[in-house]
Amino acid sequence: MMLEKRPAKSRADKLRIRRDKQARIARSRAADISRNMAAKPLVVSRTNIGAPVYQRASTRVKRRTSFAIDKIGTELIIPGLPMVKVGWRLLSGTFIVFLSLMIVAFVKAPYFIVMHPEIRGLSSYEISEFENVIKVGGSMVYEIDPNILQSKLIKTYPEIEDLTVNVVFPSKVIISGRERVPIITWRYGESAMWVDKDGRLFPSRGEAETTVFVNASSAPPLSLEETLLLEIKSENSVSDTDTETSDSLTNKRIDMAVFEAVLRIGKQMPDGFILSYDSRAGIGWNDPRGWYVSFGPDLDNLDEKLMVYETILKEFIAKNIQPSYISVENLHAPYYRME
Repeated sequence: MMLEKRPAKSRADKLRIRRDKQARIARSRAADISRNMAAKPLVVSRTNIGAPVYQRASTRVKRRTSFAIDKIGTELIIPGLPMVKVGWRLLSGTFIVFLSLMIVAFVKAPYFIVMHPEIRGLSSYEISEFENVIKVGGSMVYEIDPNILQSKLIKTYPEIEDLTVNVVFPSKVIISGRERVPIITWRYGESAMWVDKDGRLFPSRGEAETTVFVNASSAPPLSLEETLLLEIKSENSVSDTDTETSDSLTNKRIDMAVFEAVLRIGKQMPDGFILSYDSRAGIGWNDPRGWYVSFGPDLDNLDEKLMVYETILKEFIAKNIQPSYISVENLHAPYYRME
């Protein structure tokens, strides 16, 4: 039996078969894409990439818990509460609101207003004196710079030692220092200066229980070093007012010979006794028995002059002599006057 020979396919038939196969494959892929698109909704992001993004919505079922109450099957069902998750945005917002309220309270609250300063260790000074200088009444405590206040007070009250200003929250300004104890009151003209135990001068403020009082015709004599420094300082600015003179003498040291002589004589006199001082006549005093005594400006041999004066007094009392003036300025040639 002879097989029938198939005719050979032409080139056009092969090309037609290939196109039909590609068309079937394309239709199959289009069907798959349409099914996937129906199952998964397409979300297009409006960016340069344009990639589809999808997200499945998920819900969390609230859990509940049941507890058996008895043996017959009675149960207590407690529904579950949803869990609240605090995010960083909520936490940051709460923190910002809290800080804003704190700032408003800090700026506006009357709790931080300073009414007046407090004084510690300065019994000779009034609060109003310091308030007139620093002016902190009614100010907010965070607006006050203690260093500026301290500089003002040191300039105004240079006689105060270890003067400090501290700001204490919520509303305190504390001024502390150590005031000097005067032992000599030196009056000249309408002004007065105090002298402490170290011979330092400082302005008098009010009344003090000093041991010695001196009425002088001029300001206290200064030591040689202090005199030279004061002359150099006064070359550029010269003033004759008593206030500025007192300021220039503050913290200066008095001539130690005069200082020791005033203390030595003053301690031998009764309370309330007043000495006199003149730059030319030196130290003297009005004796209650009716005469004036002068020791002169040279006080190096004060002990000898006191002994000579005591001898003269004994002689006058014995002879009932009533002088008006006794001078012991010259130790070897004392004299007296009757008128």
